[in-house]
Amino acid sequence: MAGRQERGFTLIELVTTILLVTTLSVVALSRFLGADQFAVRATRDQLLAELSYLQQLSLARQNCSLNVASHGFWLDAGCGTPARLARQESCDSGDRVTNGVCLNDGVGLTFNGNRSFSITLDNRGRWPTCLAAGAPCRLTLTGSETLAVCIEPEGYIHGC
Repeated sequence: MAGRQERGFTLIELVTTILLVTTLSVVALSRFLGADQFAVRATRDQLLAELSYLQQLSLARQNCSLNVASHGFWLDAGCGTPARLARQESCDSGDRVTNGVCLNDGVGLTFNGNRSFSITLDNRGRWPTCLAAGAPCRLTLTGSETLAVCIEPEGYIHGC
């Protein structure tokens, strides 16, 4: 048995094959999903961050609102740090958003079918609209897929 050769793959061949398959799958997956799916998810994450920041400002007894229109959402002028207030975005629609986020790539944001609304939280971080309804308020993001952000009557904000 001393003259018998074993057949198989070397470790270098296996690692190279795994790297090639991984690289090809990442490239193919990103082309298959498309940028518009990432746009809806990124916008949801930005909305969650803005609502969380608004909640922090409300708990600090700053009277601020998150305003929503068809081209974007933003905090009131004077809400936030100087760095946030200096932040500006140019939207696909030609509008500019200061201290907020543009709704681009075909993404829409609605609450009860309305594309324009305002969210003002009380000093305990709750949205009175949800508190009065006794049920979660659902903000709907539409695009290549539909995602939602819920604001519970108690003030808990989360993706739903």
